[in-house]
Amino acid sequence: MHQPRLPDGFLGELWWCGPSFLLHPVVTECPESIPIETNELFLRELKPPVEREICALINTVELLDVISECSPYMRMIRLVAWSKRLLQNNRHPLHPTCGMLTSRELSNVLICPVKSVQRISFLSKIHCLEKSVPIPNGSKLLTLSPFLDQDGILRVYGSYTTLA
Repeated sequence: MHQPRLPDGFLGELWWCGPSFLLHPVVTECPESIPIETNELFLRELKPPVEREICALINTVELLDVISECSPYMRMIRLVAWSKRLLQNNRHPLHPTCGMLTSRELSNVLICPVKSVQRISFLSKIHCLEKSVPIPNGSKLLTLSPFLDQDGILRVYGSYTTLA
């Protein structure tokens, strides 16, 4: 075992007050500008910005197949919510969403299958409502006074007795 050696600067003085930099007043304000390093070593240490490539294949007609393959409905909703969060985090990497799924994320996903099924079944009527064009007179949906809500979901006025 070797005994540790002290630096030569410490051998001739006693350290009653600690190092000299502790005697200076504490700087509580940040400097106006932070010096930017321009030396070559600093520039070599900088990491290049990370570029992410994502590929999303979306087929809106196949949503009914996904629903039939995922037996529990809420499991499918959570799967879609996590997928949407992944896409959101890849699009905005500086502000990622972390933690458990929020109720807002789940409620936004809950309307996705409804909108998809409605677009498959009532596409022409939804286009008419979006463009403020009257629905054709032969449509059975016309008697229910259909409208689109703020989320783009097709809704109708009236009671359940008029639906039959």
